[in-house]
Amino acid sequence: MSSLNHGLTGSEKDAIALHGVFFVIAFITMIISPSESLGVSIWSLIIGWYTSIIVIACQRNHRDWILLLKMLVPLSIFFSFPDGYLASGLGTILFPDMGVGRIFQVSSFMPFMWAIPLFISTMVGRGLETRGAGLYKASIGAGFIGFVIFLASEMILTMIPIWHPVEGSCTNIGNAAVYVLFPEFCLGLMTFLAFHHLSDGPHLLQVFAAFMVMCMYLGNLIVCFMIVDGDKLQIST
Repeated sequence: MSSLNHGLTGSEKDAIALHGVFFVIAFITMIISPSESLGVSIWSLIIGWYTSIIVIACQRNHRDWILLLKMLVPLSIFFSFPDGYLASGLGTILFPDMGVGRIFQVSSFMPFMWAIPLFISTMVGRGLETRGAGLYKASIGAGFIGFVIFLASEMILTMIPIWHPVEGSCTNIGNAAVYVLFPEFCLGLMTFLAFHHLSDGPHLLQVFAAFMVMCMYLGNLIVCFMIVDGDKLQIST
């Protein structure tokens, strides 16, 4: 148990400080931004996050941040497909036109947002593992943190709204769709495991692993939707 009580590393302290500042700025930005320019504001926040990660990693020699970002960028981009399927295929969520273009009926900034919560959940998993929690507990921890962040996102971001569930298309708890909750836990877990095994691997293999994690998430979404909300599925004949 003593190994779990080690102090935070420099990388962890910087990550906490960065994301604390980022979320405060994001909160203020969401409040003061006019609705007609909200899409541009969100793009600015995302660009600011990526820039901050790279600059701080280089200045403070956080090699783990760069390695993690190398895997998360393609993974985040691949998430155009699950988001697009939910919006234009399954029809359970709607992304309002925020004036910044859309891909598969999904706001253009969405494929770059996924890296932010997955960076945090994977860092937590790595922290648990380095403190002797073991791979199993670290994976569960990463999945749980991912679940909490995604649940909070479902509750908060749908009120802006960056997206919102289509009424009557699925079962919701508040603003969160029930069928996405387990897949989001699995996403945090599997992203951590992929990084654990491939952090120093060939970049092409990392990209392939990112694609496979996306496929796992998409398949998981479909299965969970069928279990929870299969009666709501509309089939064209």
